[in-house]
Amino acid sequence: MRIPCSVLTAGFMCSLAYGSSIRKKERTLPFILLFIAFGVEGSMRFTGSLWGIFPVPIICFLIGRERKKQELEIGVVLYFKGRQKKFNGFRDSGNRLMEPITGKKVHIICYEEGKELLPKCYREAVENYFETGILNSTKVSELQMYEFTFLSYHSIGKENGQLLGIRMDSAEYISTAGRKTEERVVIALTREKLFVRGRDRMIVNGRLEL
Repeated sequence: MRIPCSVLTAGFMCSLAYGSSIRKKERTLPFILLFIAFGVEGSMRFTGSLWGIFPVPIICFLIGRERKKQELEIGVVLYFKGRQKKFNGFRDSGNRLMEPITGKKVHIICYEEGKELLPKCYREAVENYFETGILNSTKVSELQMYEFTFLSYHSIGKENGQLLGIRMDSAEYISTAGRKTEERVVIALTREKLFVRGRDRMIVNGRLEL
C-alpha cells in the first residue's frame, strides 16, 4: 500500500507550520494524526466496509497507554556524600509536596530502600526520629542537621501529617525525554513501602518537568 502524496505533502506543511521551536512531542503530534487517518482509510479500503476502522482506535489506545506508562516511569539516581543509588521512580500527580523554605519539589522514598545512601550518623538520627518523633543525635553536627527538614502534608484520614526530609546533593532523572540533573533535591523519608503497580518505587513529584 503506497502512501498518497497528499499525506506526505500535509506532513511537510505541518512541519513548516510547527517549526523546531516547540517540544518534540508537540512537533510529532500532527504526523501521528496523519498516519492514524491514513490507517483508517487503508483499513476501510482493505475490508471494503466501515468495519475496517475498528482495529485502528484499539491499536491507538494500546499505543497511547504504553506511551503514558513510559512517561510516568522515571529512573532516578540520588547522590549524597559520595554515595549513589538508582531508584525506580513513578511520577504521581497526587504528590504536590513542596519544601517550605526553598520551595523545591519533594520526592518520597521508603527509608529502608534508601538508608544505604546515608552515613551512619544520619541513619541514627533518622531512626531515632522514627522512634521518638524528635530529631536529635549527638553524632550529627549542627551543619549536618541543617540538611534535614520537616514537611507537612495532608491525606485521607490524616489532616495534619509530618514527614522528615533530607536534602540530597543532587539527583539525575532518566526518562523518555532524556536526562536531567537537579542540585540539592529534597527527599521525604517514610517507613512505609511505596508499592505502585506491583513494585516498590520512589514517588516523584507530579510537578516535575523533564
